[in-house]
Amino acid sequence: NIPSGLGTQPHVQVSPKNVEIREGEPLRLYCRATGSPTPKVTWLKSGGQLPQQAIPSYGFHQFKSNNLDVLNRRIEELQAQTERTDIGTLFIPDIKISDAGTYMCVGSNSVGSNSAPIQVTVLRAEHTFSVVTIQPSIADVQEGQSLELNCFPPGNPPPKVTWTRASGHFSANHQVVGSQLRILSASSEDSGEYICRIQGAGSSGSPVYQASVSVSVTSSSSRLQSPIIGIEPHSSTVRVGESATFRCQVYSGAQPVRLEWKLANNQPLPDNVRVNSDGSIITISNARSKNHGAYRCVASNPFGITQTIVSLIVKESPAATVTPVGPVRVSVGEPINLECQSSGEPRPSVSWHRLYNNRKTTLSSPVPMDSNAVMQ
Repeated sequence: NIPSGLGTQPHVQVSPKNVEIREGEPLRLYCRATGSPTPKVTWLKSGGQLPQQAIPSYGFHQFKSNNLDVLNRRIEELQAQTERTDIGTLFIPDIKISDAGTYMCVGSNSVGSNSAPIQVTVLRAEHTFSVVTIQPSIADVQEGQSLELNCFPPGNPPPKVTWTRASGHFSANHQVVGSQLRILSASSEDSGEYICRIQGAGSSGSPVYQASVSVSVTSSSSRLQSPIIGIEPHSSTVRVGESATFRCQVYSGAQPVRLEWKLANNQPLPDNVRVNSDGSIITISNARSKNHGAYRCVASNPFGITQTIVSLIVKESPAATVTPVGPVRVSVGEPINLECQSSGEPRPSVSWHRLYNNRKTTLSSPVPMDSNAVMQ
């Protein structure tokens, strides 16, 4: 610090000074500035602007980071209550490869300003191409109307998309424009399954990932003959290792009616999921956390496609990880950030305690702690 008759220049400390993180994960950067008068901290990124999704805030807050709308609202409330401008947090909820670089925390007061850098390295996710999505995921269109199916492959830049039709070739009223498939003036012959495929990064031998969507084209006369179905039970809750079964039943509709089960996001069924020979019963054996979610029964006949969704809840005991793992050594006066992240179903809450002389003291939090809490 440089003494002055009016005070001292800011001294800036940041944590962490270097960080490696995988794309898609949340990032938190912390900064503290000391000086007289009390400095104000701001965030910059060398050679460019802060990411659009970056959320800077004053004071230190244990973020409830699972819901961005709640997060933004709570930060606004806390900003109105706090007068601390010498401590700052920068939160990036879903970091991207392009967000890598040097971030600067600048502390400023009437005497001057100083800064400290944080080097952020973003590693490409291991499964960049593992998920392909199609919107809309359920496509019902009236005869004579047009439909647009959009395929969203992950990756930057996005890989090339290939559209195919399960029943064979495209018709003259089918158009592929980039990653979009257009069905113009739809007729009953356009009903069926459409598949979006991408080739994984690397050579031609790389794995192929895909998603599919069921298109149902109905007319007023065919609605009475389209399948009507129901699922029992409507939902099920099991513990890890237990099994669950759902039955899809056809109540009416012109025969033959074809039944099949899919995940709600159109991804392939996990390897511990089995469907019986007529497609009516789905069984999830030895349930795992990845089986948690929604399942669709899709019924189709020459007059249309009907689908119904059920949910499976897989309860999982809480598990927690702390970063850094410790033991942690710091100099007196330096900031330290401890992050506790938990998993489980239902989503567990997190609290911090201090153990001292065989006594446990619960540390208070300005924000209700969810499954992720940071203590400074």
